[in-house]
Order: sequence, then C-alpha cells, then structure tokens
Amino acid sequence: MGDLLRKIKEEASRVYLRKEEKLLIRQKLSSLSGNFSGGDFNKTQHAWRRFSTMFTKSMTHPAPIMLIAAVLISGGVSYAAEGSLPGDLLYPVKLGVNEEVGAWAAFSAESSAHWEVKRAERRLEEAETLAAQGNLDVNVSAAIEEKFERHAAKVKDRINKFEAKQDFKAAVDVGSNFEASLKAHEKILDKLSQKESKLKLIRERVRVRADDMVNTNAGARMREGAQNSGGNNSEFEIRGGVEIKDDRDAGDGKTRNSVETESSLRIELEVPQP
Repeated sequence: MGDLLRKIKEEASRVYLRKEEKLLIRQKLSSLSGNFSGGDFNKTQHAWRRFSTMFTKSMTHPAPIMLIAAVLISGGVSYAAEGSLPGDLLYPVKLGVNEEVGAWAAFSAESSAHWEVKRAERRLEEAETLAAQGNLDVNVSAAIEEKFERHAAKVKDRINKFEAKQDFKAAVDVGSNFEASLKAHEKILDKLSQKESKLKLIRERVRVRADDMVNTNAGARMREGAQNSGGNNSEFEIRGGVEIKDDRDAGDGKTRNSVETESSLRIELEVPQP
C-alpha cells in the first residue's frame, strides 16, 4: 500500500491546476464565504451529502480513504484521473470530483446543458476505448449505458426547459451540439460493434437518442425562425437536414409552412398574410 500511495502521489505531483482554474475555485469559495448565513446551513449540508453519495456510488471498487486523500492533497485533482476508465483506481475521482467540479463551474443553464452533453460524450469515449482495447465486459458496458442515458435525459430536459421559456436559440445550440456528437459517435460505434458485440446496446441507445434529437432540433429551429421573423415572414432559413414546403390556401388567406425532417416529423406553422 505504501508503494502504491507513493506512486500515485508522484504521478499526481507532475500536474497542477491551471492558473485560471485556481482563480475560479478561489472566486467560488470567496463567493460562498461572503454570502453564507446560518439559514444556508441545511442547504450546504444537503449539497455535501449529495456530493458524498454520488462519489460513493461512482466507486466500482471502493479505495481506501488515505488513497483518495493522497490524490486530492497532491494538487493534481484536475488531471490525474482524466485518462482513467471504468474499473481503474482513479475513475471514481474522475466522476465524483472532476466532473462535479465541471458542473459546479457551469454558471448558466446553457453552459450546464453543454456540460451534460460533454459528459455523455465522455461515457461513449470510454466505451469505445475499452472496446478497442478488448477490455469491455458486460457489466461495464451496462454501467456506461446507464450513465450515458442519465446524461442524455438531462440534456433533453434542459432543452425542453429552454423551449418552455422560449429561449429557442439556446435550445438549438445545445441540441445541435448533442445531435452532431451523437451522429459522430454512432459511426464509430457502428465500426467497433462489428467486432465487439457488447457495444451493440450502447450503439442502439445512441441511435435512438440521435433520431430523437433530429426531431427535437427541427421543432426548435422552426420556432426559432418564427421568433426571429416576428411571425410576419412566411419563409426563413432552417438549419439541418430538413425540407421546407410552402402550401398556400386562398380560402383563409394564410400560408401554411411545413417542415419535414429526416425522421418524417412534420411541423406546421400558420402565418397570416398581409
């Protein structure tokens, strides 16, 4: 155990927090200490309990407390665990520390949504790396799939909230980012799954999510275009793989614009003509 601790500490001591990361943490701590009041104690206690629970649950192979302390004290928290994979000793630190700090540092709803997209990407990259190495087993594959679905669901939920607030630009930006990422990983998983059958379920999950994002983004782009046009123009640009059709109805003096996506979703928007 002593040799293991020494090796980890030596490795972690070679990397340090960047200046901007130290500044960010300092600002956060300063903000917390300046705004903290006695009434905030329960909230803070709940936050720490939640963090502790998440950290514990993420530990596939619980490591001794002294081992975790050695990594944290070494000053290499931001980097030492970044290259770890499920089953590695430092993987719980990657999930329970690094990624939670990333979520903590997301100052806006949109940046938080983009971070969830990134976390979903990281799970897929882990599955792809393990498969390429021949180290992906059924249990790890299922665990990665579950985590990916959790991140993907959070992304979709945030997009829905953007739309509910009529922040269609944020919905489109986050949705487009996620859609592009899913399609890229779908191609990688298609190739890898030809040799690694354990990837097929993850690949299918990615395909379903990608199709869903095509539909979601088509609707968001339609509404963003209508919002930008002020509801007065019958034609506006829609990004992505969609087709615009303009069907005029002389009977009621309205133009009905319909959008058909690659997944055969049809969205109609009635625009009164002057």
